[in-house]
Amino acid sequence: MLEIANLNQYYGESHTLWDIHLNLPKGVCTCLMGRNGAGKTTLLKSLMGLHPIKTGQVNFDGTDITHIPTYRKVRLGIGYVPQGREIFSQLTVEENLRLGLTVQNQWHKEIPDKIYDLFPDLKKMLNRRGGNLSGGQQQQLSIARALVANPKFLILDEPTEGIQPNIVHQIGEVIEYLCKKAEMTILLVEQKLAFARRTAQHFCIMDKGYMVAADRIDALDDQLIQKHLRV
Repeated sequence: MLEIANLNQYYGESHTLWDIHLNLPKGVCTCLMGRNGAGKTTLLKSLMGLHPIKTGQVNFDGTDITHIPTYRKVRLGIGYVPQGREIFSQLTVEENLRLGLTVQNQWHKEIPDKIYDLFPDLKKMLNRRGGNLSGGQQQQLSIARALVANPKFLILDEPTEGIQPNIVHQIGEVIEYLCKKAEMTILLVEQKLAFARRTAQHFCIMDKGYMVAADRIDALDDQLIQKHLRV
């Protein structure tokens, strides 16, 4: 589904990502892990075109997307939920969701019922401003907004950060459904080991801008955790 080869990234003169290689198979959730500052968010923003890639290549579903703009990546079927949610606080829940339709030039269509099946609380809050939602509700809205565009590949940057446990559990259920039932490919950045082990089938670890490990999630042992994830 997504293949990254020899990706390098820089901030000014600082070399931040070093020869990143990664292969994400269809219908699998891969958890991208690493300490703060390892380069995880930089990699996600590079994939989305928010940071232009300096060298390397990214192929998505057979198409070279290395240097195409963000809006075209979204139209090809890539969804992105950034860290911090970044909903529009002055817009209503419904207006935020409709923004997901506009990226596919489908603003005139109705919000798919499956969105409310996944996040039933949002249907009760359609007229409420995004800024008046709790942090967990805002995270649900951010994920739902990305799903409205019907992506084939979804990027989630720390979706459980600062979220109450009941919504963390619901987000985990949504991720499991998207992979197993909808055959969606997911790249998840997550710090919580228990959540990663529950939702992901594969993992990869970044350390100081390098990809240092990648395997099935059951191979994530104490040695790797101690070496690359413990603070």
